[in-house]
Amino acid sequence: MKASEIKMTPIEYFFNIYLGREVGVCGELIYKGFGSIENNEPVIEKQKEKNLTYLNEAYAFSFLVNNSVAFERLEKIIVLFLLRKTKPREIEKFLISQPIKIESTDDIDDLFSDDDDALYSNTDGSASFNKKEREILTTHSNTAITNFIQKIDSHILDLTKNEKKLLSCFDEFYKSFRYGRFHPKNIDSYNKDSAILNDILVYCLKINTHPTIPIYDRKEHALYNLGICINNLSHKYYTVIAELASEMNIFTYELHDASDAQLVFWNNECSLHDIFFQNRIAREELFYYFSYDEIKKIIKKIFPEWEIPLPLGLILDNVVDFLTYGNNQSFVDSVNESLEDWAEACKDSAASKQKIKKREEEIHALISHFQELRE
Repeated sequence: MKASEIKMTPIEYFFNIYLGREVGVCGELIYKGFGSIENNEPVIEKQKEKNLTYLNEAYAFSFLVNNSVAFERLEKIIVLFLLRKTKPREIEKFLISQPIKIESTDDIDDLFSDDDDALYSNTDGSASFNKKEREILTTHSNTAITNFIQKIDSHILDLTKNEKKLLSCFDEFYKSFRYGRFHPKNIDSYNKDSAILNDILVYCLKINTHPTIPIYDRKEHALYNLGICINNLSHKYYTVIAELASEMNIFTYELHDASDAQLVFWNNECSLHDIFFQNRIAREELFYYFSYDEIKKIIKKIFPEWEIPLPLGLILDNVVDFLTYGNNQSFVDSVNESLEDWAEACKDSAASKQKIKKREEEIHALISHFQELRE
């Protein structure tokens, strides 16, 4: 559809196109941030002498900066939608004072309604909002923004204790250590990003959950619980934005197809960690598929009594992209579908998941033994 076939006011264009792109960016930031701590870095609970566990500070920083920025931006999208409802004229002036620049195209002049030029003349809207509202639109505090949202509408965003705790950790990082190593307050401040992440993971270890995927160590359990919290926050924010956009009959919530943002906001699993675990399953099943004969030969020689499961009948249509770029959701989905087909004898979905979980534990153990026996 050509731009000339769409009639949008500048307000609609801003909320539909500009903020719609912001939603996608936020999803990508959340995915990349969480992915940065999906690695083999060790995590150990801090001892009484407050020795900090080793964790690569680059991974910690990436997780904290990406997520703190992503949730702040999602919150500000919600704030702007709410202000449009409660203070429409102020929103008009606010956008006028910060004009939208559009690259020239043959038919872009027809994008806006005919009477928009008179309505949106060049006026000064820098003081459109009161002092508190201006502070909220410029602050980096997730806690302050969510409190402001709830003052406007107390029912629109219901956050749990764990979710509030996580947002406060993002605030602590962004306020005290976004540029921390450039201006250290003392000799011990250089690793505050690692300390904050470590505190988050230790806190998450204490949350009582029942993972439906194999958990190999305490860090992975912490990641699973952290992933639940981020997953729930992401879905709450995205749902609110989608509902507010629908009230305006616009599509701010639309996302690029097959994007990481889609994986974050449309994830049907319990935890964001599940997404990365599914990628790991795809890698291990692919390796097992190609190495089955050699694995069976070596393992059976040492442990003849072991039962060696057969490889899945994988569809390799997208395997080149998967190997080249490290991820291809179509291939990952096809591996999961193959697993579900393999476990289809279990009519109970819970039993089916347990069967898949057991298989993946066995495949993981076989690959680990195979590596050790070859060394």
